[in-house]
Amino acid sequence: MHQMTTGRFRHIPVCDEDRLVGLVSIGDLVKHKIDQLQFERDQLDEYVHQG
Repeated sequence: MHQMTTGRFRHIPVCDEDRLVGLVSIGDLVKHKIDQLQFERDQLDEYVHQG
């Protein structure tokens, strides 16, 4: 995500040694990060309201 932001790349190749196996978009990474943060928020909310 950092490389994409600083380099202003919207897509970046994913390789397995010398073979291209896919592309990742900045949208894919943003969605993943949002999903992670929502999960963490839900876990904290559940912990706080266990009572």
